[in-house]
Amino acid sequence: MSAFGLKVDKSSGRALKKSKKINREQLP
Repeated sequence: MSAFGLKVDKSSGRALKKSKKINREQLP
C-alpha cells in the first residue's frame, strides 16, 4: 500500500506540475 501510495503521489505531483505550467502559459 505504501509503495502504491508513493507511485500515485509521484504521478499526481507530475500532473500538478504540468497543469501549473499550462495555467501559467494560458495567463495573459
